[in-house]
Amino acid sequence: MKNIFAYNKSDIDDDGKLYQKYLNKGINSRKENIKFDLTFEEFIFLVRDAKLKSSQLGYTGEKYVLARYGDKGGYTVDNCRFITQKENAAEKVVTEKSRRASRMNVRSAFQAAVQDPLYRQKVSAGIRKSESYKIRAEKAKLRKELYDATKDKRYSGEHNSQTGTFWITNGNINKKWRPSKGELPEGFYKGRVM
Repeated sequence: MKNIFAYNKSDIDDDGKLYQKYLNKGINSRKENIKFDLTFEEFIFLVRDAKLKSSQLGYTGEKYVLARYGDKGGYTVDNCRFITQKENAAEKVVTEKSRRASRMNVRSAFQAAVQDPLYRQKVSAGIRKSESYKIRAEKAKLRKELYDATKDKRYSGEHNSQTGTFWITNGNINKKWRPSKGELPEGFYKGRVM
């Protein structure tokens, strides 16, 4: 009898990382408390059934990931298949746990970046050198010039009723204030609560 899990290594494992990808999927699913009952042979069967190669598996670009139907149940041979990362994200069930994990990932990445002594300098230089930044800045400048040209001069500067005013709040109530009214009322400070 022919073994349905038999495969030619060069046909499927073209980058030599198929077994590592299988192990990583098992480790990651267990970290998320998701049952992982796939054997390596069943994993190979799913890869071959999807007509994929090992180099096409992953989370970057247009690569494929092992996903559960409806994002429910465990990873078993009859409850999962390979789909693109984009398709997987579209059917992913977002839980408070995944939101919290996402926020933690962003926070730790930001903190790691800030540890770099040249962080602010790099960010500032990188943003201002990018072509898209220059284009957006030029468009914003043109919009402002067009807006300024169409403004009615009778209502600008000191003729504008809002000139010199600012918001104050006590945490519950927001008020407009101007320096000519004197000191801020007791318990109020500059700012506004939305």
